[in-house]
Amino acid sequence: INTDAAGLAVQGYDVVAYQTAMQATRGVAQFTATHEGATYRFASAENRDRFLAEPARYVPAYGGYCAMGVAVNRKFDIDPMAFTIVEGRLYLNKDM
Repeated sequence: INTDAAGLAVQGYDVVAYQTAMQATRGVAQFTATHEGATYRFASAENRDRFLAEPARYVPAYGGYCAMGVAVNRKFDIDPMAFTIVEGRLYLNKDM
């Protein structure tokens, strides 16, 4: 899973908001959840609770690494603003 040195996933952006608000939204330290060793931040308690109820629905594809990088067998970090939702799945990329 793509995390920083502290174990924070998606550079602290709310993985639920990508799908519910269709935009990159920074999470806050007040609302966090841990899943498979990574810490996720959320913009609200409601988003955190949605994640906890169905984490597989919200975690990004390819462990949060750049989707294009995975296609060429490389692990690139991501730009949280560069994302796509395809059939309900979050894909992150290193640039737009």
